[in-house]
Amino acid sequence: MPGSACTLSLSVFGWGNDLGGKVGVAVKFPMTCAMLALALGGCGYSVDKRHGIDPALDPVAIETAVQARARILTAFAADARVPEGDPSYWHGVAEAGFNHVQDECRVYFQQLHSLSRGRERARAGFGAASAATTAILALTGASPLTEVLVPPAFSVGAAATDVVIGSYLYRAYSPAAAWIVVRRSLAAHRRAVSAGRVDSAPAAYRAIQEHLDICLPVSIEGALAGRGAPPGDGSELGTSTGRGNAGAGKTSGRGDAGRGEPRRTDPAPTLVAGVEEILAPAIASRGTKEFLVQLQEKLCVPLAERGVVGVTTKAMVEIFEDWKYPRIPRERDGKLTDRDTVALREEGGCPDNGPRNLYEKAAFTADRDGANALSELVKALNRTKVGEDIDPGASLEASRKKIAAVRANPAFAGRLSVRLPGAMAEQVTRDLVSVLPRPGAGP
Repeated sequence: MPGSACTLSLSVFGWGNDLGGKVGVAVKFPMTCAMLALALGGCGYSVDKRHGIDPALDPVAIETAVQARARILTAFAADARVPEGDPSYWHGVAEAGFNHVQDECRVYFQQLHSLSRGRERARAGFGAASAATTAILALTGASPLTEVLVPPAFSVGAAATDVVIGSYLYRAYSPAAAWIVVRRSLAAHRRAVSAGRVDSAPAAYRAIQEHLDICLPVSIEGALAGRGAPPGDGSELGTSTGRGNAGAGKTSGRGDAGRGEPRRTDPAPTLVAGVEEILAPAIASRGTKEFLVQLQEKLCVPLAERGVVGVTTKAMVEIFEDWKYPRIPRERDGKLTDRDTVALREEGGCPDNGPRNLYEKAAFTADRDGANALSELVKALNRTKVGEDIDPGASLEASRKKIAAVRANPAFAGRLSVRLPGAMAEQVTRDLVSVLPRPGAGP
């Protein structure tokens, strides 16, 4: 089957819910025979380098490779349109190759970006529908079996979306952030080659191949994983081509021992005090003040506490975990994993007025589902008989004092799993909704 295309399409759909809402995602992706061959051993491919390259050179393979390289350079020479005797002939060929590689790389990242946005839209839909549905089920007297089955159903939908798409994306960085790094590196490599001498076919091919190496997933993932937060100076994914050596075919990088230059190291980022209490692991790239502030914005932490790890930040982490992992105690340890931080980067934070934490934002949305959830919340708060009743049509803001009073009441306080500081006592959390009385029940 070499030369033929094998494709695989897979669709994952969400579930409709009782409120008339519908959440779903359809994902299609192609797999070539080459990829299937690696996984299944099919399509008749005989090249297998998983255990290393061959210990001896194969003359037949060499002849085939030389012919392939000649065809590639001929095609780029036609694109460059530089007279063959011109001193810049091979450099022009290399520049044409760079343009082709950069076009391919740009399309690759655009597809990754589309996949990423599609995944996060699907996950956000699953999360919002799950929160609203769970709130209504908890407040309207749904059977215990329904409460146990429905939230995991939404979780399965979100997890399935990740299974289909997750392997195509960079977990630590969004495609947009990774593309900025790659683009800078491509530009830096192009500048380095421009300053050198590309004066032969092997030198031109080598320069093009190095340009291609920058955009390979293995290079990108290795650089991002090894350097944490990229410095963004265009060298983080740089290749061996250095100033003045492209034509000679030497491998010389920053700090090359052959040039007698010391290797430059980037200063280690300073970790914010207490960040290890909310991150697991608290590695350098995720413990900086900049990263913490971005995380706090997504968690809905007020401006006054951003940049430091305070009681509000810790409480917001607990609210997030209680919302995302209601029946997985081992996941609720007050610390965000790498998976959590990636998911949070796609959250939009909370508006200045309205929801004050991520659970409120997901449960009390500005649509019919959110209005139903809020209506059921108000009814349940009134059923507690704590303090004065509030108007059945009260807004979330108008219900805040009642929420704080219920939280402080001994009949409910001891049953709450999320402990909030006094300044957050007026907020709604998943555990509060779960302990409020249902229709026909007392406090």
